[in-house]
Amino acid sequence: ILTENGCRWKRKRDKILTPLARYFLFPFIDGFVAITPAARKFLEANGAKDVRVIGNPINVKLFYPQKRIGERENVVLFVGRLHPIKGITFLLLAMKELTHEIPDIRLLIVGGGPLEPIVRKLSKKYDFIHYLGPKPGEELPKYYNTAKVFVLPSIHEPFGTVLAEAMACGTPVVGSNIEGILHVIGDAGILVAPRDYKAIKKAVKKIIKDEDLAETLSRKGRKRVEKLFSYEAVAEKYEILFHDILTEAA
Repeated sequence: ILTENGCRWKRKRDKILTPLARYFLFPFIDGFVAITPAARKFLEANGAKDVRVIGNPINVKLFYPQKRIGERENVVLFVGRLHPIKGITFLLLAMKELTHEIPDIRLLIVGGGPLEPIVRKLSKKYDFIHYLGPKPGEELPKYYNTAKVFVLPSIHEPFGTVLAEAMACGTPVVGSNIEGILHVIGDAGILVAPRDYKAIKKAVKKIIKDEDLAETLSRKGRKRVEKLFSYEAVAEKYEILFHDILTEAA
C-alpha cells in the first residue's frame, strides 16, 4: 500500500521523483491511500487507480473537550512549526489589530522552528503574545482547551493534524482555504484566503463575539473528528481496504 501525504507540483524533487514512482513503483502497489482529496487528485493525475481517502488518525480519548467554549477566556492558539509556510506572520498581523477591538485577547504560540528568535522577540515586545516553546503531544490538550479559537493560517498544508486535535477538543478553528485544511475543517470551522490577515482577524473576531456560533463550531468540530479521523474510524477504513485487496488476490 502506498500512502500519499500531499506533494507540491512546483517542487523540483517531486518533478523528478514522481515520474520514477509512476513507472517503476506504482505497478507493484496493491492499494493507494491519500490523506486528503487533494492528495488523491495528485495520485490519480499520475496514473493511480482506486485511490482511497483515509485521513490521519487522532486519539479522541486524549484530545477531548475539558472546558466549554463559554467558560474560556479570549485566547487564540497557534500550534505548529514556526516556519514562514505556516503563515504565522499573518496571524500576528491580525492579532495586532484585534487588540484594539478586543483588549483582553491573547495569543498563545506553541512550537519551534526557524522563526523562533523573531517570535521570542515579539513576545517580549507585546503583552498579548505568549510564546510557550515546543511542547510534547500529551500536553497539547491542555492548551487546546484553554483557547477560544485555534488558527492555522498555512500557505501550504498537506493535512493539518493540529486542526483535527483542536477540533477534537471542541475548539473552534480558523484555517486557510487550501489543500488539506479544507478537508479537515469541512463545514466545522471558518476558512479564509491564505495570506489574508484581514480575513483572519474577521473570522477570529466573529467566533469570539458570537457565542452561539462558537458553541456550534465546537460541537461540529468534535463530531467531524470522531466520524472521520478517530482511531476507530481510520482503522475501519483500512480494514475495508485490506479486505478488498485480499479478496481480489484470492
